[in-house]
Amino acid sequence: MTGQPTGRSMADKYTKTVKAGQVFFFEGDSADEMYIIKSGSVSVYKRIQNIDNEIATLTTGDFFGEMSLLLNEHRSATIKAKEDTTVVVINKSTFSEMIRENSNIAVKMIEKLADRIKQTDDRLKKIMEDRVLIALLTILEDSALKGQKTADGKLILQESLEDLARIVSLPIIKIDEVLKKFQKSGFIELHQNQIILKNWKSFMEFKKTYITKYRF
Repeated sequence: MTGQPTGRSMADKYTKTVKAGQVFFFEGDSADEMYIIKSGSVSVYKRIQNIDNEIATLTTGDFFGEMSLLLNEHRSATIKAKEDTTVVVINKSTFSEMIRENSNIAVKMIEKLADRIKQTDDRLKKIMEDRVLIALLTILEDSALKGQKTADGKLILQESLEDLARIVSLPIIKIDEVLKKFQKSGFIELHQNQIILKNWKSFMEFKKTYITKYRF
């Protein structure tokens, strides 16, 4: 009597496990494979201003590396296992076979990609805003120390709004948005194009707390 075949399924055949802390690939690497997470989780890192920032966490059912597979592009991010993580490795031929057999896979991928793009965009905006705030805090401190002191103890900064925009290479409107947040916190006053630091002690306490909280 002949027994039933005991061959492995496609998912089992192309499965591999990566230990916690190990890197699947680095941003900029070339490759033509994508991965579907069967168990575990990974961190997604994007390099911004020469610093690797964690922008997302992917877990069971999520996929990554699809852009290199579909567009022959270099890896757009670094992926590291947060814990022991098992994935299914998909190459181009396997991916084409999956799509032919089940078109719903393509629809689900598109939906997931759209959601991921939005989340990543929101996270990157937050990272950039934090970096702008930290840069401005440092610039404001330096400028205030060199600036003119008023009779009531306030400090008039040397740099104007345009100067700050030029230093951090951002539009004036963006700098204005950040400064208005500082104004609402009570640290500065804005008079036309002049920036006045109202309370040095409170400002320095805020700077220390903020930089400690958002150190990347």
